[in-house]
Amino acid sequence: KLFHHSGTSRSIIKCWRMLGRSGPCSVHALTLCAILSTFILLGNGEQAGQEKEETCTRGSRLSDSLAGAFPVQKARQVLHFVRHAEGYHNLVAHKFARGSKEYEEVLADPSYLDASLTPLGIQQCEKLRNETQASALKYDLVLVSPMTRALQTLSIAFPTHPKNVPVLALEFLRERFGLRPCDSRSPVSHLVAEFPFVDFSVVPPGQDPHLCARGGTPECPPRETEASMDERGDLLLQFLAGRPETSVLIVGHSAFFSRLFEKQLAWSVEDGAMRMENGELRSVEIVHRHRDGIR
Repeated sequence: KLFHHSGTSRSIIKCWRMLGRSGPCSVHALTLCAILSTFILLGNGEQAGQEKEETCTRGSRLSDSLAGAFPVQKARQVLHFVRHAEGYHNLVAHKFARGSKEYEEVLADPSYLDASLTPLGIQQCEKLRNETQASALKYDLVLVSPMTRALQTLSIAFPTHPKNVPVLALEFLRERFGLRPCDSRSPVSHLVAEFPFVDFSVVPPGQDPHLCARGGTPECPPRETEASMDERGDLLLQFLAGRPETSVLIVGHSAFFSRLFEKQLAWSVEDGAMRMENGELRSVEIVHRHRDGIR
């Protein structure tokens, strides 16, 4: 799965529109545009990029047997995304249709503030642990949401890590905030005490700035916009571009991951559902345009 920043993304979409957004060649055209946009950025500047885009608009296409051709380089990273296992808020919400009045009412319950894992969620973690140990999953960096259910998933499914592997909590990995107490996190001081193996140094100290103690009250912030989630997705990818590690374990949440896969990673439903299930592991390979992002 090819990673591209907003500038490259615009050129890809422009190219795709010129070739046609539908029809049997649509997927090949989009893939080709992505490849050529990558070559633009790895080439010799803007003029070379314009020549590549012109080539794209003339209607070149990939062979049906190819997903693409990429130069061997250090800009590649393998990302192992893990959605947290079942939390108590999931247990009650799954009884109703997503988005229904009953669904939203149960998620507004303050008792699910920063929800923890259910017994089934713990079993899902144990199953994931057995599977990843059997497959010898390797990674040299761990990134995790600072929310209890994600931290618990990490601690149970991945109880030990290779020596010298950093384990970092990042605020921009949290679930979509607002309206629901379950999507608010605990104070950092509580999290540090419960999960001492995690580095919380870059998480804002104190109480959650987006705290929703009781859904439906004026004190509860509105639901985070998709534009805000896109900004957080960009922050994550910029952060990864600035890291030297080549294989990264990322533990987080369904709404944020779904938006990331849809908007930034151009995930195809042919490769699986956009929305990840509780306790699901999804591994993808990305290619960065450059590796001088935020460290």
